[in-house]
Amino acid sequence: MTDSPPAAEQQTLPFELQPTTRFGQWPSVRNRVRDAVTWPGLLSPTTGIHPEPIGLATPHGDLFGLEWFLGQAEDLRVGVVYAQVVPPPGTSLDPDEQVVVGQDLVVQFMYAGVVHTWSGAPHYRLPNTAAEAAVDPHPTGEQQEVIDRLVAQLVDDPEYRRQHRKGVRDGYARTTLPDLAEAARGIHPILPARLVWRVLQGAHDQVEHDTRQAYTDADLDGFAQQLDDDRDFRALYDKPARRQYVRDALFEHTGYAPTPALVSQILDETTPPLRR
Repeated sequence: MTDSPPAAEQQTLPFELQPTTRFGQWPSVRNRVRDAVTWPGLLSPTTGIHPEPIGLATPHGDLFGLEWFLGQAEDLRVGVVYAQVVPPPGTSLDPDEQVVVGQDLVVQFMYAGVVHTWSGAPHYRLPNTAAEAAVDPHPTGEQQEVIDRLVAQLVDDPEYRRQHRKGVRDGYARTTLPDLAEAARGIHPILPARLVWRVLQGAHDQVEHDTRQAYTDADLDGFAQQLDDDRDFRALYDKPARRQYVRDALFEHTGYAPTPALVSQILDETTPPLRR
């Protein structure tokens, strides 16, 4: 007498076959990787590509599950794991669509100069020439419209302009614009993850240009004199508080965040509190 197979509800589905939504595929992979950074998008190398992917869409997919693949990445101590949902050509991504974790998902990591790929997308093909490997860096007209719109939103946002460092600006943009967050996760219907940098760089460059122009046109000598006569500013004795007051006042005066060097310059031009 042979043992009967376990009931379906008692069987543990492989990670890549566990149910989720399109919106949930990216966090499912990200949360499963413990010792590496998970990054949206795929690699586009011109050399060093493993000749074939493994995964759901391959002859030995039952032997090489997604959890095994991610475990290999961690065992090899790779620094970054790349992942992107690659829908079939001509289809769009519905965030609420019911799928399994590995459906149309492509995951990659690089080790010893070679790109290794796990694929749950039967239509996905690895590049095999330098020409195929180079992803077209130029957006389509429709993609450019989205990029221009998102850049304009950021440039018009006072809270974005209030930030001085690019890293802080980028973090603010990623968490504030839903379209940008969707693109970074690979679920935006128009803008792919590989073009997110164009939005971030375009907004940053425009604000940097506008900032230089605003402070070139500003009467900073007159501003320093007004600040010296400001009762609220004169009441401050704590240096960090005075610095923050100058920073906020310059932003209100120009609409753009000042550099730390300019804040220090303005502070030097005002009367120290102990000399009043």
